Amino acid sequence: MLKSGRLMAKKSEIIHSAMRREESKMFAALAEIHIIPPRGAALDNQAHCSCGPLDILANAHQQTQTFKQQTQTLGRVYDKFDLHQILLFPFRFLEIFQIQYISQTKIMAWMTRFLTAVAFLAIGVIFSPETFGSKSAKITAFVKLAHLLCFSTAWGAALWVTFIGGIIMFKNLPRHQFGNLQSKMFPAYFMMVGICCAVSVGCFGYTHPWKSSSTAEKYQLGFLLSAFAFNLTNLFVFTPMTIEMMKQRHKVERESNIGEEVGWTKNQEVAKVNPKLAAMNKKFGMIHGLSSLANIMSFGSLAMHSWYLAGKIDL
Repeated sequence: MLKSGRLMAKKSEIIHSAMRREESKMFAALAEIHIIPPRGAALDNQAHCSCGPLDILANAHQQTQTFKQQTQTLGRVYDKFDLHQILLFPFRFLEIFQIQYISQTKIMAWMTRFLTAVAFLAIGVIFSPETFGSKSAKITAFVKLAHLLCFSTAWGAALWVTFIGGIIMFKNLPRHQFGNLQSKMFPAYFMMVGICCAVSVGCFGYTHPWKSSSTAEKYQLGFLLSAFAFNLTNLFVFTPMTIEMMKQRHKVERESNIGEEVGWTKNQEVAKVNPKLAAMNKKFGMIHGLSSLANIMSFGSLAMHSWYLAGKIDL
């Protein structure tokens, strides 16, 4: 029993000693940041505390040095990384997620429109009499369908861009904005029309072999080939030259603080006193004129073929 009491007293003493040490650390930390005066500072040398002021200051100094060492170590760790990039990482992640989400949404919207068109096309094929005919009749029907769809797409796109869409945009957009939009739109436009013309040439040549074709059918194949050639010329020759010249002229116009207006008025006024702009206008007009001429010739060739098809359709 006596032995057990001694053990309990010893444990109590150890606990109280630990508590006093923690208390001294706390008071030293508070004294270091000037929240309270050092423990025992108001007492004389015969202070009744178990820890004097010198011990507290020494302990505080040691803790301060330890804190500085930890801070330096942490700084060296952060030096290996770009703290700015670390802080911006969540926002970068959200931005990437948003871009991917928008891209997926656009893809889904495009796929929905495409599948809807394919569904209507499939329904039309199912109810077509040629669907239940011979194999050669089915192939001929599909070739004719491909020819009609590609030709109508090319002719409709050329009609809209040449006579409707381009004029509306020119009359309502600032010139530089209009030019930048055209520089993105025309390569895609010429590529699409060129591909459609190529498919139409192949389909028409399949259904009208050259040796057995009449003179009118050979002319129609020539019209389709010329439309294809004019679009390739625009895509690979005139359009890159026009875009490059447009960028150079935009640079000169920005130096003269023009280009954000609608129409040609300010350009013509500045060109009268700026020989460099006048020369660039002349060169741009020549290249753009050749591109427009090729586009009109392509549209005319498709229009001639549309007249031929109208004569063949039995409504």
